[in-house]
Amino acid sequence: MIGTPPAPPDGRTTPDVAGAVITPGHPEYDAARTVWNAAVDRRPSHVVRCADTEDVRRTLAWARGSGLEVTVRGGGHSIPGHSVIDDGVVLDLGDLDGVFVDPVARTARVGGGCLLADVDRATQVHGLMTPAGAISHTGVGGLTLGGGLGWTMRRFGLTVDNLLSVEVVTADGRVLRADESNHPELFWAVRGGGGNFGVVTEFEFALHELGPLHLAANAFRIEDAPTVLRAMRDVMPTAPDELVWSAFFRFLPDWPWAPAEHVGRPVLLAPLAWVGGVEEGRRRVNEFMADLARRGAEPLATGHGPIEYVTLQRLNDELNGHGHRNYHKSAFLRDLDDATIEVLCARGAVIA
Repeated sequence: MIGTPPAPPDGRTTPDVAGAVITPGHPEYDAARTVWNAAVDRRPSHVVRCADTEDVRRTLAWARGSGLEVTVRGGGHSIPGHSVIDDGVVLDLGDLDGVFVDPVARTARVGGGCLLADVDRATQVHGLMTPAGAISHTGVGGLTLGGGLGWTMRRFGLTVDNLLSVEVVTADGRVLRADESNHPELFWAVRGGGGNFGVVTEFEFALHELGPLHLAANAFRIEDAPTVLRAMRDVMPTAPDELVWSAFFRFLPDWPWAPAEHVGRPVLLAPLAWVGGVEEGRRRVNEFMADLARRGAEPLATGHGPIEYVTLQRLNDELNGHGHRNYHKSAFLRDLDDATIEVLCARGAVIA
C-alpha cells in the first residue's frame, strides 16, 4: 500500500514539470511502472515522464524537498529492477529520445531515454555505428553507465570506451557537461559507476564505419557442447579482433533453419560473426567452422550469410523479449578449464 508522501516546502504533491506525472489510480499507472523483467513488480508513488533536462532538474529538487527516493528509467531493462522503486519517484527519460549524428566528425549525441535501436538506425544511415549491446530494446543509459558489452566490442571496445561526454543533472540540481577536460572526475565516475553520480540526460559517442557483416548462427547438440567450448577457449585468446564468438545454453527456438524435431530441446547456441568485410568474414568464419568439424563438432542447425548491422542487433530481441521472469548471476573466470566446461555442460543439459 502506497502512503501519501510528505508535502515539500512549497506544498506541491507533484513536481512542476512539462511532462506527464503518473500516480496510483491513473489509467496508465500499471503500464508506467512495468519494466522488462516481469519478476520485478514495484509500485512507485510518482512516475515523471520528463520532457527535457529541466524536468529532470525540477523533479530532483521536488523529490529532495519531499523526502522521496528517486530512481531513473531509461529503457527499463535493468535485470534487478533498478528502473523502478517502491514508494518513490521514477524519473522516466523515455521522451528524451533524440539522436543527432555528425557524420563528418563521426560523433552522435544521444538522449538519455534512447534505446539501442534508435541509435543503430540513426547512425547506420551514414554507414556508422557505436558499440552497443546485443538486444536492441535495451536502454542506452543503463548499458553505457554499466560498461556496455556487445557484438563489436572486440574490435571497437565497450560502449563506455566510446563515450566522449555526458550531460549530467546532479543531486543538488546542477546541470554539468562532463568529459576528459570538464569535470573529469565525474566523467571518470559515470563510466562504469551506473546511475550513482547523477542523471545522465545526454551522451556523446564516437562512431566507427561499419557495413554488413558475415554471421554463422549455429546450434549444437548438448553432447557436442564440451568440444565447442574447448575450441572457443583455444581459439579466442589469439583470434583476430574482428571475430566475435559467444555461446549460451537455450531451448532451440523455432527458427526457419532449425530442424523441427529439435525445436524446444536444450542446445548450445554458438554464433560466430566477423566484424569486418563480408567476403573476408565468410572465408574466416568457414575456417573456424572447419576447425570445429575436425574436432568432431558439427552443428545440428546453422544459418550462414551476410547480415546488416541493424538486423544483427535485433537478432536476440525475441529471445530476450519483455514479460519474462528473469534471474541472472554472473562471474568472471580467469580460465575456461575442463572442470568448468564439464559443470556448464551438465547444467546446460537440464535447463528448464
